[in-house]
Amino acid sequence: MKKIISYGEIIIDEVIKNNKLESKHVGGAPLNVAAQISKFKNVDSYLFSILPFKNNKNRYDLEKIEESIKSENILKEYLIYKDDGLSLAYSLAKIDKNGEREFEFNLDKASFLSFKKDDYKYLLNNLPDLFYLGTISSLNFDNFENIISILKILKEKNVIIAFDPNYRQNLFYIDDWKMITKEILKFVDILKISKEELFLLFNTNDEVLALKMLNTIYKNFKIVLMSDGDKGSLIDIAYKKKVYFLKGNKVKKDKIKDAIGCGDAFFGGFIGSLFSYNQDLITNDDSLFLLSDETLINSLKIANSCGSLAIKREGALPMATLKEIENEMKVNNLENNLNCHDFISLEYIENGEEDGKC
Repeated sequence: MKKIISYGEIIIDEVIKNNKLESKHVGGAPLNVAAQISKFKNVDSYLFSILPFKNNKNRYDLEKIEESIKSENILKEYLIYKDDGLSLAYSLAKIDKNGEREFEFNLDKASFLSFKKDDYKYLLNNLPDLFYLGTISSLNFDNFENIISILKILKEKNVIIAFDPNYRQNLFYIDDWKMITKEILKFVDILKISKEELFLLFNTNDEVLALKMLNTIYKNFKIVLMSDGDKGSLIDIAYKKKVYFLKGNKVKKDKIKDAIGCGDAFFGGFIGSLFSYNQDLITNDDSLFLLSDETLINSLKIANSCGSLAIKREGALPMATLKEIENEMKVNNLENNLNCHDFISLEYIENGEEDGKC
């Protein structure tokens, strides 16, 4: 069994519709990613975070988190509970007519921002095969310094690092987010980034230029995934200098419920399927070089299906089951020609040409 750890925030999303609190959902990218990974065979999906002890104020929400972790089959050996006057993290999520959310966060004394050096001892004594993280845990500068120190050790041990920059306008000053992201990128093997985040990072709206800058500056990348909403997704096999584009699954407007967690489902689906179906091949960060283009494209198809399933339900959880993913793959392979793919090299993008278009 492969061990995959998702590190960072657990958040209670309070959903606002028509200026009224409609519902509460358990969220946070690491929890969502861990939940999607847990649906695949031959992988153990762990969540590494800090939660406060129960009290009269947080009892209901904390029990809701614990129930979600249990029902999603996420393992909790790396969860830490502390009684230091810490709080759960909250967000107010206002949903528009397209299912998109506008967030307002309350992270005052949020437990996941309180990591100390001692909290990483268990991780370093029980290393995973892959370590996933985002940027939100780096909002606390001391924690950010600890994260960089831990990433250095993990890389020395050949642990695969997967990263999603998780830009949130209401949480980050843009320059702070860029600094945090660029430091973490130095250690990353598998990157998932949105087109908007890529443009923000390099101050350009030129997709080709941004991808070239990314690959030129960071030689450590093995795989880059770039999502572009319902238009589709792109996989950049960095060490081969190859780029493949896959059209998005079509979801009818009346089926769209909530876009929250789609990117997490996408990344969790990619990671989970990659490790589930390549147990013997993936043993350390360098072993990613052994994966064929076909293997990576298949995981990208699965990732697309996980994302399109997530948008059809309200709240990120529960994540799609393996049976639901397989059914979604069958439907979209027939309707959207997903058995075909467009191969686009960076040069072809630049020249406006496409090779092997379906």
